[in-house]
Amino acid sequence: MRTGKDLCLIGERGAGKSFVARHFARATGYAPVETVFIYSDMTARDLLQRRTTGEDKETLWQPTPLTRAAVSGRLCVLDGIQRLPTGAISALLRLVEDRELTLFDGTRYVRPERYAAMRTELGMSEEELTAKQIFPVHPGFRILALATPPTGEAPWLTNEMLHLFHFFRLSIDLTSEEGREHSTALLQAVVPGLPAEVPHALATFAAAMGNMEADQSNTVSASVSLRLMLRAARRAAIYPTDFYEIVAAGIM
Repeated sequence: MRTGKDLCLIGERGAGKSFVARHFARATGYAPVETVFIYSDMTARDLLQRRTTGEDKETLWQPTPLTRAAVSGRLCVLDGIQRLPTGAISALLRLVEDRELTLFDGTRYVRPERYAAMRTELGMSEEELTAKQIFPVHPGFRILALATPPTGEAPWLTNEMLHLFHFFRLSIDLTSEEGREHSTALLQAVVPGLPAEVPHALATFAAAMGNMEADQSNTVSASVSLRLMLRAARRAAIYPTDFYEIVAAGIM
């Protein structure tokens, strides 16, 4: 994040992307974050500025979490970036690459260097720029996008998208010895009050279910994601009980 480049975290559903995003924000001092949940028919207006109607039927414009983050210098999490339509990508492109934005009500946000140049080279005061609806994008503003891997049916990772972010792949093989060790340590670290035997038992159970999923003769979906393991662990911390009851209540 110190390089100024925005990030995209790619992982399967339930791999722990949202969990990683929350802890990343806390570790880097960006908590709380602004979150945008992306949907397939989202428009540039939905992404940047929403239009509403006031009590006197007048048109009002409301900032979205993305715009609020750009102004306040927060981290904006774009959850489900693989669903973003092409038209909305074009609107996002200018904000990511140039740190500039023109909203539907005429408000302009420019990168801090350009804003400073307007004041020094053009001799414009902050009040004059405000009157013209020109404001700086906060230098601390960053984006963290979350996505599932591209597929043949949804090849969202286009050349245009590749220029927007630094990409990182989140992958944990729960069936491997290393995966079991990591998931056990993770549950112990992030779920307070968890009975000592539960993390290893959950990791072993998830590995067994993963091996069952990999069996081509098995026709039933049996995988257990990290998200489900965390859900079961949190329940075990609140309601210590028999392990099989934990699994049934938290996973099944």
